[in-house]
Formats: sequence, structure tokens, C-alpha cells
Amino acid sequence: MLVGSLAAGARAENNSCGEPPEKSNYVAAAADSEDAQHFVAERVFSGEGHFELNVCAGEVRVQRGRGDKLKLLIETDKGAPRKMSDYVHSLDVNGGRATISLQFPRRLHALVVVELPSSQSLKSEINLGAGKLIFHGEQVKGDRELNVGAGQTVVTLAGDRDYAHFEANVGLGSLHDNRQGGSSAHFVVSREFSGKGSGGLEANVGAGSIDIEPAKEASL
Repeated sequence: MLVGSLAAGARAENNSCGEPPEKSNYVAAAADSEDAQHFVAERVFSGEGHFELNVCAGEVRVQRGRGDKLKLLIETDKGAPRKMSDYVHSLDVNGGRATISLQFPRRLHALVVVELPSSQSLKSEINLGAGKLIFHGEQVKGDRELNVGAGQTVVTLAGDRDYAHFEANVGLGSLHDNRQGGSSAHFVVSREFSGKGSGGLEANVGAGSIDIEPAKEASL
């Protein structure tokens, strides 16, 4: 629901998007790495259960993971005034639940890439306060909820084979369905699509746009 998207966007943005960031609960693993502009971490995750990602601001890309490895990669376009890991508020993977919360302020222009293992039993929730979310719906299975407070959501899909039901809501802005036979709508938009696949997909943007793009073979 759109009200839920605004609340989720606010929750992500209020997860301290300023300086200094809130105290981090992140616990490093031996293989994690970071420098002034990069952070990389990998955890074992089955792709079943629940996944939640909260990001204050930036560009977020969510795509297929490899095997049972959940991988988080972060890059900023300038050196952060603190350690990169100070902005990783939490990175918790415990059995069937994985939660990542990031506090990078908008001025660092963070690029966040999540490689996510998934199955039809996975419930994913992605909350972005402000920025751009690119979600590969043809690569991430299960029930998926995408919430952006302000900005752009790009969802790539292999036609209508990647969901049983797809709901797209924009509080103020536009929706562009660039699949064959798709159409555009503007201002306050609420659309529902029935598909030939399984799982649910919900995309909510408070202010901005949703763009539905056909999946490219190269991204599969």
C-alpha cells in the first residue's frame, strides 16, 4: 500500500542519514574488506525466510546471488569522513532471516549492490529513503516489496512470467511500463497486473517514478 511505502521510506531515511551516523551494530567477519570508498561483505544465506534491506539514500541494485552466498558491495564517489563500516548500521544474517541497514548520507552518493540468493519461499522487503532502486525481478524470487520514499524504481521483468500478482503505486509522479504492449500513467498512479508466474511483487514510490523494463538476456 502507498501509505506503507511512505512509512517505509521514512523508516529508511530516519535510520540516521546524517552525520554522525548512529552507533553501528555491524560485526565484521574475517573475509570482509573496506577502504576509503569501498565495503565488501559476504554471508551464508539459504534464500529462504525473510530478507530486509534499509538504505537512507543512494543507488541500490538487487540481483541474483550465487549459491548460498549473500553479498553486499558498497562504493562511494568520494572518500567518507569515517570508516565505511561506521555507516553499516547492521548486517545480521541468522538462519532464515537477513537484515541489512545502511546509513550513508546522500552527499556520499553511495552505490549499493546486493547479490541475493532466493527461492519461492523468500519474503523480501527493500526500503530506500531517497534515490534510485534497480530491482531484477527476473532474478529474485518469492514475495517482494519495494518501497522508495522519493526517487526512481526500475523493475526488470521477463514479461509477466516473474509474478502471479504485481502492484505498482506512485503517490505523485509517473509509471512507465516499457514492456511490449505496456503504457504510461502520471500523477497519482495505482496499477495491478496478473502474471503467469508465482510470487507477489509490490512497488511503491511516494514521489518519483516506477519504470518497468524488459529483462535483458545478458542480465540472466
